[in-house]
Amino acid sequence: MLEYLDDVSEEIDSGANRYMELVKVALKLKSFVDEKKQPEGLDLARLLFEVLFKHDYSSVGKFQMNSLFLGMMHFMDKYNHDEERLQKM
Repeated sequence: MLEYLDDVSEEIDSGANRYMELVKVALKLKSFVDEKKQPEGLDLARLLFEVLFKHDYSSVGKFQMNSLFLGMMHFMDKYNHDEERLQKM
């Protein structure tokens, strides 16, 4: 889905009609969700639709409350010191 959205943003940047591209995204959104694997009572396609098209904190909040964020950070000590990563900071 993210690759598709990246392609759509490139189309819009190159001059394509923004509204037509948004309609295409709306129609294709359900194809990215495997409804058999989502938990009962969750409509992920609907949550994504609301986030992408409403652009408000309420819809982002609903998505956040129904999703799980996994974050990781590389730990560095004297045994796994990463000079390139430190230079990026």
